[in-house]
Amino acid sequence: MHKRGADFIRHAYLMLLGRPVDAEGMAHYLNRLRAGHHKGDILLDIFDSKECEIAPNASPELNIIIQEARHKRGFFHKILTFYGLRTKNALIGIEFQIEELSEEIKRINVITPKKQEHKTMDSTHLINDNLDTDYINAIDSFDLLTPVAKSPIFSIIILQYNKAELTLNCINSILRYTDMSKVEVIVVDNGSKDGQIEMLERRFRHSVRFVKVGLNRYFGEGNNIGVDFARGDILILMNNDIAVVSNWLEKLNKIELMPFDAAGPAFLYPTGTVQECGAYLQENGESFQQFRGADISQIPDTIFRCDYISAALIMMHKEAFVKVGGFDLCFEPAYYEDADLCLKLKSYGGNVYCNPNLLIYHNENATSADPSHGLSLTSNVVSVNKTKFLDRWGRYLSARDSCSIEEQKVPGAKALPIPTYNSSDRIWGSLNCRPKAMLYTPFSLIPGGGEKYFLSIAEYLAVEHDVYLVLPYLYSYTRLRQMGASLNLTLSALNIITLSEANEMSWDLTVVIGNSIAPPFPKKSPNSVYICQFPFDKKLHSNSPVENAGMYKYVCYSNFVRNNILENKSIKPSSVVVVPPYVDFYPRLFKEKIILSVGRFFVGDHSKNQLFIIDTFKKFVSNECFKDWKLVLIGSTRPEFEHRSYYKKCIDSSLGFNVEIIPDASVERLSHYYSISSIYWHGSGFGIDSKIHPEKSEHFGITPLEACSAGCFVIVPNQGGPYEIASMAPDGFYSYESQDDLLGKTKYLAGLDDISSDTLRNLLSNFSKEFRKDVFHTKLNNLIDSSFYDSLVKAGDEVCFKDLRVSWRGWHHPEEVGRWSDGYTSHIEFNFPDEISLVSSIKVTLSVFGFQGIGILLNEKLVVSKIISGDATFHLPGPMLRNGFNRISFSLPDARQVSRLDTRIISVFLKNISFLKDFT
Repeated sequence: MHKRGADFIRHAYLMLLGRPVDAEGMAHYLNRLRAGHHKGDILLDIFDSKECEIAPNASPELNIIIQEARHKRGFFHKILTFYGLRTKNALIGIEFQIEELSEEIKRINVITPKKQEHKTMDSTHLINDNLDTDYINAIDSFDLLTPVAKSPIFSIIILQYNKAELTLNCINSILRYTDMSKVEVIVVDNGSKDGQIEMLERRFRHSVRFVKVGLNRYFGEGNNIGVDFARGDILILMNNDIAVVSNWLEKLNKIELMPFDAAGPAFLYPTGTVQECGAYLQENGESFQQFRGADISQIPDTIFRCDYISAALIMMHKEAFVKVGGFDLCFEPAYYEDADLCLKLKSYGGNVYCNPNLLIYHNENATSADPSHGLSLTSNVVSVNKTKFLDRWGRYLSARDSCSIEEQKVPGAKALPIPTYNSSDRIWGSLNCRPKAMLYTPFSLIPGGGEKYFLSIAEYLAVEHDVYLVLPYLYSYTRLRQMGASLNLTLSALNIITLSEANEMSWDLTVVIGNSIAPPFPKKSPNSVYICQFPFDKKLHSNSPVENAGMYKYVCYSNFVRNNILENKSIKPSSVVVVPPYVDFYPRLFKEKIILSVGRFFVGDHSKNQLFIIDTFKKFVSNECFKDWKLVLIGSTRPEFEHRSYYKKCIDSSLGFNVEIIPDASVERLSHYYSISSIYWHGSGFGIDSKIHPEKSEHFGITPLEACSAGCFVIVPNQGGPYEIASMAPDGFYSYESQDDLLGKTKYLAGLDDISSDTLRNLLSNFSKEFRKDVFHTKLNNLIDSSFYDSLVKAGDEVCFKDLRVSWRGWHHPEEVGRWSDGYTSHIEFNFPDEISLVSSIKVTLSVFGFQGIGILLNEKLVVSKIISGDATFHLPGPMLRNGFNRISFSLPDARQVSRLDTRIISVFLKNISFLKDFT
């Protein structure tokens, strides 16, 4: 009583008076507490005392309430109202709120939460009084000034999506029962409405770090984002509907975690009955939560191993979380991601422990089950995610007695590289010596052809640039690594920032991807490229004016897309370049009687038409000659309800037939089926008139070419990009105009003899080599370089120097990564026409990455020598420009002077060059 009362008085003085309590005040109010006075009355007395002042660190809203309360009673009620988030505006109807809360305040002052005792805890007051223990604790705490730990060991990550009152209670229980000197609390807000996160920030501005995502990234990705910001070596993932108890962290940390271990508590319902005491997975993928609904007296006393712990509260090493890939994006929006994470940890030798000596209240599904959020989590999501989970872990679950989980290790869950960025700001160490490239995408990061194209550019540019993946809202580095593993790309060097952050930075290269006729914003660098996947909206609107279009160099996947872009006469044909995607090449093995189709499961736009594929296969195998054939559908999935429903329809439609549906397959599994499949079917664009609805046709068609590389026969609709490829491809790559046509060509190819079949397959493999990665890189490099050169020449054109010639020599890129190259000089040279005699001076602005020795030469004579970093402007006056001057050059005499972390020679980039004419 003495310690708790003293803590209460200290907190009250800090909040109300803005200063520590003195010995006299402590003794006075402790005596009043011992005499049984209510805490609300004591707060009022402290406030009404002559020494009362408004705390200098109080929020403006609190100051207003205090000013109002100087001549009115009920201050304690107002504090409850404001900090308890009982209304949207604490200053509206405050007298009504006082009256409404009066009875509750009385109960709060007479109820003292009982200390948790294992197997003897009495939680009946939670039902009788309809109050959470942690809310009562919040009233007793008032800890507004708990500082964030500077070097935390533990990082508690709390995900919030609306329901701020739950988060308030959760944080208050943490602050009350945790030694915060080694703990940080991170709240990730998944786009809550009505200013809820701002209320929490106001309340816990000293003790909690807040990450505002801006929209709902769902459970797994929201936690992944929180991990990016975590500074502690040990993660504690916690739902906001959790209330911790005394000594909770000590009990949880009692288990000495090995590198891939995880641990959690036993969970209780608010009624006090057991919700979960360790969870196990059955062979059919169903979860068995041990002792569910039982009395706490029935649970064991000792720590034990289980299959998984609910992510409502689970502890593990951050390094392990990152290495196994965190929460997998394939389980969005929710369910099975925590079981999958625990099995991934176990596949690397870890164990999952439950400590039943730690009992934690959990208001299960308090957020996810709320229909007002529009998550639709009760509709098909569990069954859909169960099929994905079984596809990954079914073999282990059915054979765990005869084989170890290490032998069932999921290829896609292989250990991923751990990033070395500064997790306090999520940005890698600054490489100021390198040009900065901004790559903006407004689309969700879900594995697909467009994402592979865009991220392939990021991978390529990262060799010589600091690459920033710019998004409207945050995604996690964990997700980016998952994307890299799925698309066979190396993305570990990329930074992730939001568009609002990018607007505050300067850029040397901008790449934007979109589905409209014009980029969404004006160019942000001299070199700007717009990847138009398809001009779904061919009109130029006020938010994407024609001026934007004229600032960018256009890139598209195919002539089919280019022709649609050029229907808008505002776009110059010379500005639209076709750079086809590259193709990953897959080995060709013994071909089996398998028809393969690859593409994400979704509805609308250029849907991959898996239902049509399944229906056609049913008709194909109805022929006795082809009854032993198999159909395999592989593709990523999307979390939205309509796309989940479509995926479920595909599963239901295939029941009873030899059809295998593989969601979110690993690179290894995709390669396996490309290698052994005989025929590839593509459905996107079938039944569409591309002249009326070109946007519903496939823009290019990467997967048919990937199948082609593995020697598959390919049959695609006679629409869009795939039809364009078919017109160039050899026999064995056909197009179809009807379902009967598809069936007829399939039967013909299935009936070919081995010699004819091998001949055609060889031709197809050779044809696909025209879409090699190095060819893609060459075209990309020419595009980026030519755009940069064009901008320089354009600067000359603006001052009527039509014959301005630019030559670049000594541009050295060492091939051996990690090796310095000495003795090279980077040289930029401008050759001027005869009109140079009219120029009386030249103003040159240079931008240099890193500290560098710069030499400016006129006709190869050194006139300026200086060490600069960043931007520097030089004026070359008339006297320097005499004697037949016709050439200016810039030289970096020693590349070793560059302060950088990368492995390439860094050169001077010319931001602009302007010529000032003087005819006097």
